[in-house]
Amino acid sequence: MSKIFQIIYASTTSYLYTEKELNNLLEQSRTANLKIGITGLLAYKDGNFMQTIEGQEQKIMELMLKISRDTRHHGIILMFKGFIERREFSNWSMAYLNLSGDSSEGFSDFLISDKSEHEKKISAGKAKTLMLNFRKIM
Repeated sequence: MSKIFQIIYASTTSYLYTEKELNNLLEQSRTANLKIGITGLLAYKDGNFMQTIEGQEQKIMELMLKISRDTRHHGIILMFKGFIERREFSNWSMAYLNLSGDSSEGFSDFLISDKSEHEKKISAGKAKTLMLNFRKIM
């Protein structure tokens, strides 16, 4: 069995999403992801996204290209990119957490883009830990 490719990134939305807009985005993402075998988690907090996507490397890279061109958000910060032994979000074509109004510590720390290489490596580990902790509460 081949390893799974995973990317974790954060970005800032172009405007604050309504719950209805987020639900529409999720519905579209889940349908598309199911067709191409991508799983993951999308977290949203007060105009910021943090997302984990995992699947076949080529499909993930194609999706990241599409995501990077999406004008609904900007300032993408790549926090983790690499192979993992097994899917970490295998039960969800796109799990979702709306953390707006929640005081989730650490979430907004990932949106600081001017970090040293050492800080970026530390952030990658923290990003994985944060996203896996979200999985536990779902």
